[in-house]
Amino acid sequence: PATEGLRLIRLDLPGFGQSPPARSAGLHALADAVIGLLTALDLRDVVLLGHSFGGAVATAAALRAPERVVGLALVASVGPVPH
Repeated sequence: PATEGLRLIRLDLPGFGQSPPARSAGLHALADAVIGLLTALDLRDVVLLGHSFGGAVATAAALRAPERVVGLALVASVGPVPH
């Protein structure tokens, strides 16, 4: 099947879900948290999915770690102008 070998990992960003807040909750700090997870799990060829503000975080992470991220899937994501 097309999904063979596919793995989905759901991340609670610092300060969201059940994760404790980080010292800095800015966009780049949250992107660094995503990159930290990818690095810790030694993941490459990753497609990041981001919903709402998570789209901005996923985009920032992809731009900061192009050696790990090969694609983005954005759902109802924030963009360059307020919505």
